[in-house]
Amino acid sequence: MRRVAATRSLLDYYYYSYLLVKRGFSLTKWTTNSNELLSEILESERCFQPVEFSNDSLKVLGFQWHPQTDLLGFKISVPDIECTKRNILSIIARIWDPLGLLAPVTLYAKLLIREIWVQKLGWDDPVSADIQKIWSLLKGELHLLENFEIPRHLGTCSNLPVTIVGFADASEKGYGAVVYVKVPEKVPTVRIICARSKVAPLKSLSIPRLELCAALLLARLIHFVESTFQSRLIIENIVALTDSSVVLNWINASPHRWHTFVANRVAKIQELVPSVNWYHVDGKENPADPISRGLTPAHLLNHPIWLTGPSWLFMDEQLWPINSSTNTDEPPLEEKPIVLVTFSRCVNPLRQLIDRSSSYSKLRNAVVYVLRFLKILPKGNLITLKDLETAELTLVRLVQREHFASDLALLEQNKPCSPKIRSLCPFLKDGVIRVGGRLSNSNLEYDQQHPFLLPKKDHLVDLLIDYFHQRNLHTGPHLTLSLLRQKFWILAARNVVRHRIRNCNYCFKFRPRATFPCMADLPAPRITEAKPFLHSGVDYAGPFYITLTRRRGTPLQSLPIQNLDMSTNLVTRKELLDQILQTYWKRWHVEYLHNLQVRQKWNKPSSPIKVGTVVVLRTDNTPPLHWPLGVVQEVFPGKDGIVRVASVKTPNGLYKRPIVRLCPLPNQ
Repeated sequence: MRRVAATRSLLDYYYYSYLLVKRGFSLTKWTTNSNELLSEILESERCFQPVEFSNDSLKVLGFQWHPQTDLLGFKISVPDIECTKRNILSIIARIWDPLGLLAPVTLYAKLLIREIWVQKLGWDDPVSADIQKIWSLLKGELHLLENFEIPRHLGTCSNLPVTIVGFADASEKGYGAVVYVKVPEKVPTVRIICARSKVAPLKSLSIPRLELCAALLLARLIHFVESTFQSRLIIENIVALTDSSVVLNWINASPHRWHTFVANRVAKIQELVPSVNWYHVDGKENPADPISRGLTPAHLLNHPIWLTGPSWLFMDEQLWPINSSTNTDEPPLEEKPIVLVTFSRCVNPLRQLIDRSSSYSKLRNAVVYVLRFLKILPKGNLITLKDLETAELTLVRLVQREHFASDLALLEQNKPCSPKIRSLCPFLKDGVIRVGGRLSNSNLEYDQQHPFLLPKKDHLVDLLIDYFHQRNLHTGPHLTLSLLRQKFWILAARNVVRHRIRNCNYCFKFRPRATFPCMADLPAPRITEAKPFLHSGVDYAGPFYITLTRRRGTPLQSLPIQNLDMSTNLVTRKELLDQILQTYWKRWHVEYLHNLQVRQKWNKPSSPIKVGTVVVLRTDNTPPLHWPLGVVQEVFPGKDGIVRVASVKTPNGLYKRPIVRLCPLPNQ
C-alpha cells in the first residue's frame, strides 16, 4: 500500500512474493488503490471479493484506511456503561495510537488515570464528582476522533533529500515531543511522523528539568526516525527545537559541569542528537505545547499547527525564526565568596584493603597478589605456604606501625618500651614486635614461644578472631583464645574474643538474647477499686460440676432437731458488710498497694527495636535452632513511647509478638 510509482510498486510485488514463496509462504489477497498495478497481479492472488474503492474504509494495522482519498483515520467505540475505575480504563485502552498522532488526547486521558490512582479507588467503586465531570467531557467527544484524518503517505521520494524537524515542550502536567518531515519540492510538504507524551512525575520537578526530560524524549524519537528511514530516504538535515533557553544552555555545554540528574540526560542527548542541531523556538509556535498540557478531541480537531507544524516550516530554512543563541533574560547568578579548606591524608592502600575485607583467608590471598605485582614475591600459578607467611608478616607489620609506632622507635634504639607492654618483654625481629615472655626454654615452636604482638582494637584482629572461631566449628572464647595465642598475642585478648564471639550470628542462634524494655506501669484495673471479676476474662459463673457424695465425713441426712432462736435484721447485716468492705479497701490502699511500686525486673532501658531489624522469633516447645528468622515490619509504642509490641514477617506469615519474645541479631 505504498503510494509510489506503479513500476516501483510492481517490482516490490514481484520481489516480496518471490522472497516469501522461496521460504514457504505464499501471499494472497492482494489489493491496491491503483488500477494499473491491480491489472498486473494474478487473478488467483487477488482478493476473492474485489474491493470497490468507494467512501468505505478498510481496517489496516488497527487504522481506518480510506482507499479513495488515501487517508488514515480512527474508530473508537464508546459504550454507555457505569462510570467506574475499571470501565474508564477499559474505554481509554481502546484508543489505538501507536504513532502518537493523538498524543494531546492521550495525555489528557493519562492525567485522568493518574488522578484516579491518586485517590486510591477500587476497581468497581464510583469515581468522585470532579473526575466524573472530566470523564463525561472526554467521553462525549471521543466519537469526534473519527473525523480526525491524516495522509497515509508522507509525500517523500527516494531521490529527494528531506529534513527531519522535531519539537519538545513541557509543563507541570506533562511533557512530550513531536517529529515532522519536510520534503523540499516545488510546493514543499510537511507531514507529522510520530509523537510521544508522558505524564510529569508526582515528585515535584522544576520546569527546566521537565523541559530537559522532554528534550531527551525528542532526541530518542529523532534517533528512532532516523534509524528507520535512513535506508529509504536521504536525510539532509536534522533540526531539534525547544522553547527553553535553560535547556539549550545545558545541551551546548559539557555535561560534567552540571549535577548528576542534568549531566546524565545531557550526555545522552548529545550522543543521540549533536548540540549543533539544537535551536530555540518561540513557545507560541511550538506544536509540542498541546502534548505537554493535553487537549480534548474537539480542540485537537481545530488545532492550527498540530498536523503540519507552524507555517514557517514551508518556507526556506534560512528564513525560519529560530536561533542557536544561548543568551537568556534571566538575571546573572549572585557571586558569593567561598572559603575552602583542603587537607591531605596519606592512606596506605593495604589499610584500605584490610578495612574492606570480611575474611582473613581472602585478605591474605589478596595481599599475596599485591606483593607479586610489586615484585616482592616471585610470580607463580599457585599460592604457597611461604607466600601466605610473607603476606601475614606484611599485615602484622602494618598494624604494628599504626598502633605501636612509639614502641617501635624505642625498641630500635634499645630503650625501654611503654609500661602497657613492658611486662611482655617485647623485642624486634624482622621489623616486627614479638613477645619475649618466659617460655624461651620450652619445647614449643618459635611462633608459640614468641607470638606477634597485636592491639586490641583493629579490623585485622577482628578478622583473625573470626577466622579461628569459624575454622574450628565456632568454638567458645577459651578455646578460640588458646588457638590464637599459638601465633598472636592480643592485648586484653580475653575480653576482645568474648565480645567478638558474642556478635557471631551463627552462635547467637544457640543462645538467643531477647530485648527487655522497661517494665510498663500497672494498668488501671489492677490499682483501682472494682467489683470482683469485673475485669476478668474467665467465666467464673460456671457451670462447675461437683460431686455431692465425696466429701469429708458423713453427709447430714437432715438438720439437727433443736430450737434456734435467731433474730434476722437485714439492715444491721448491710451496715456490717459495708463496714467490712471499707476496712478491706482501706487496708488494701495502705498496706498492699505501695508494695507494687518497685520494678522487680526490666528496669534498665534497652536498645529499642526498629523497623527493618532482623530478629529470631522465640517459639514455645521448639529447639532454639528451629526458631524462625523474621524482619520487623511495624512497631507499636505504648503511652510512654516505649515499644513493647511489634509485627514480624517470617517465611510462614506475619505475626504480632511482644518485644520480650524477639531476639535481635547482633551487628545491627
